[in-house]
Amino acid sequence: MASNYSNKRKCLSFDTKLKLIEEVEKGTKSKAELCREHGIAQSSLSTILKDKDKIRAAVNQGTRQLKKQRTSTYPDVDKALLIWFQQARSMYVPISGPILIEKGEQLAQELGHTDCKLSGGWLDRFKQRHGIVFKTMSGEAASAKDIDTSEWEATLQKILEDYNPKDIFNADETGLFYKCLPSKSLTFQGQACSGQKAPKERVSLLCAANMDGSEKLPLLMIGKFGQPRCFKSIRTLPVTYRHNKKAWMTSSLFTEWVQKQDRCFLMQGRSVALVLDNCSAHPQVISGLRAITMFFLPPNTTSRLQPCDQGIIKNFKTIYRKLVLQKFISSFDDTGSTNTHLQMSLLDASVMAAASWNEVTPATIQNCFKHAGFVRESTDEREELPPVADESLTLSEVSNLFEKFARMTAPAPQMSVQDFINIDETTETSAEMSLADTASSLQDTEPEGEAADEEDVTIPPVTSKMALKAIESVKTFMMQQQESETSIKALKLAMSLGNCVEQVANQTKKQSTIDAFFSPVNKNM
Repeated sequence: MASNYSNKRKCLSFDTKLKLIEEVEKGTKSKAELCREHGIAQSSLSTILKDKDKIRAAVNQGTRQLKKQRTSTYPDVDKALLIWFQQARSMYVPISGPILIEKGEQLAQELGHTDCKLSGGWLDRFKQRHGIVFKTMSGEAASAKDIDTSEWEATLQKILEDYNPKDIFNADETGLFYKCLPSKSLTFQGQACSGQKAPKERVSLLCAANMDGSEKLPLLMIGKFGQPRCFKSIRTLPVTYRHNKKAWMTSSLFTEWVQKQDRCFLMQGRSVALVLDNCSAHPQVISGLRAITMFFLPPNTTSRLQPCDQGIIKNFKTIYRKLVLQKFISSFDDTGSTNTHLQMSLLDASVMAAASWNEVTPATIQNCFKHAGFVRESTDEREELPPVADESLTLSEVSNLFEKFARMTAPAPQMSVQDFINIDETTETSAEMSLADTASSLQDTEPEGEAADEEDVTIPPVTSKMALKAIESVKTFMMQQQESETSIKALKLAMSLGNCVEQVANQTKKQSTIDAFFSPVNKNM
């Protein structure tokens, strides 16, 4: 019987391969039909499906039309140069081929490749791998720092016309001194703290929410340590955690985050506008995005035009400070110790940060977007916006806790409640990286001599029996309280949580039984 396929092997572009993968995942056509349409054997389709993650990564790097992707001789140099290129473009620095080669060779030296010499052919392949095209910068683009806000206002009105409020997101970074308590020192208040000067108990957070407040994306937390002691035995975190030596956002971390969100939105069938500030860690172009379109605010205008800076982040931090004070006061009540050193690990901080972010209400977020000008021209919603009630309530709670803290400690803190809330407001979360910084960001190392500074916390294993017993105590406690909307809500949550723990425990038992059944036969038998 004659073969349906040519003996000549057919090469498909990465773009075509990705479409094949998506067709298979949709299930609208059989694999045999897809093979006939594209003139390939089923074994070729199987190989494509096996390599789907690599193909998606290649497409995200801009290699849609290539049929074969030649790997770099120096992959670490390739990656470091891409980071440098993205940072330079975000600052509107003109870049040519010779400049890329020169920077590539300098980075190679930093990475230990002393004999590395890059050629024009290497440059062509680098540009192909990452979808880079050199264009002459027009006068308008070159003077981007002088863009008038009226141009942004016109762009914003177009965004509001083209996108549903639930699909308009703003994302912004903020620094967090996660163990900070009110103190006598005002060292960092009102100062821009670099990675070298800021307290070691510092992380950077990326916060992102949509315009109608219906969706807050999980926090991205960036710390200094890859494997903090407190993370040992922990498999699920309430935040996404990444690390580098300075606990800063970098272009590679930001690109990874955007591409991950893009895949999520694509699976949901959404088209999303992502509004960002002009920051060296935010590349102006990220290849392969299919659901997200990025829009950048004019430089030096974020204090007026960025929703997160209108109160979203401040409200989050107010709630976080409330939880920190509650934790300290609770510890004081239990032990009676006047030691103002707060025993709190990075794991505690991740849980408290996620809880604080969860408490930021849709009303607060909507209000902040309106204050930033996210209002259609035909409406006057921005005029006389009242403060949101829950924001005032949270600030009042923090003030009461602050006063209680002051009575418990000596000497009393010489800062106001607002100073305490805003203590890390000007902390840097990113900066222009030197070539050495760019190279070191690729090396999975931790700050020398600082590993011991992380709280030496060991989390003991918790069995399902222990967890259920604790939940029973919570349920009993809530049933013993005066009936209220809060107590009823808490009781329902405790009951639901108990059911979840039961389900997880049963799944674990089932998996253990399966593993035991398929374990190797005892050799002594």
